[in-house]
Amino acid sequence: MQSLARGLSVLDFIARSEGVTFTEVVEATGLSKAVVHRIVAELSRSGFVFRNRTTRKYFGAPLIAASPSGSYATLLLSAASQPMDWLVKKISWPSDLFVHEGRQMVMVESSRPSSPFHLRWSRIGRNAPMLLSSVGRALLAAMTPEERIVIYDELKAEGEWKNQISWLKRPLDAIIAEAAARGYAERESSFAGPVLERSGETSFAVAIRAGSVIVGAINIWWPSSADPDQNFISRFKDPLMECRAKIESNLDARE
Repeated sequence: MQSLARGLSVLDFIARSEGVTFTEVVEATGLSKAVVHRIVAELSRSGFVFRNRTTRKYFGAPLIAASPSGSYATLLLSAASQPMDWLVKKISWPSDLFVHEGRQMVMVESSRPSSPFHLRWSRIGRNAPMLLSSVGRALLAAMTPEERIVIYDELKAEGEWKNQISWLKRPLDAIIAEAAARGYAERESSFAGPVLERSGETSFAVAIRAGSVIVGAINIWWPSSADPDQNFISRFKDPLMECRAKIESNLDARE
């Protein structure tokens, strides 16, 4: 019974937190490092907790609300962990995972640390521009017209609409319609943003659903110079689609 009580105390602390380190678990439970290591390892194998590869923090897999707005961030992180590992092993190039937060796409995970390519790092929690990024466009293309209007109105209310529209080489409606027909979206090649989706980089993305809700998107990205023949999308589209299917299957199993 003592071992069960210890296990439950660790699980309870992780489940009530929005990401905790190994040291924080040790300090909060008062257990030794060896005991916590053994418990966390077993909880991870059983699927009750998972560890974010970038922040190295532990999360409770059943949780859904990981932010003040009640996003699907934690559930999405858990569901995408193994599929993202599978994808980077298959294609080598990295992927970034984004959750939908109102008018924003927020980066919650990346397989860049696992990629053999030494590419520039962007901090977890950064936002990608909705109208210019591949992940934002993938999300918009998967939405109904009514859902898109809500996001457009939020962008206009926050003063971001004109700035993002100014970068477009084609009408936004045509871009979104093309992405919907293809099943994936590409980033705006002319955009030279300060953080994510900068010039000199190429990416394409697909939206992710949890049941009937579009919760986020996942991309594959690479430097434009690495793809002079522009055939990366044709090479990597099917693996990205398969990764998305694995994530959505995991999401369905957790609902």
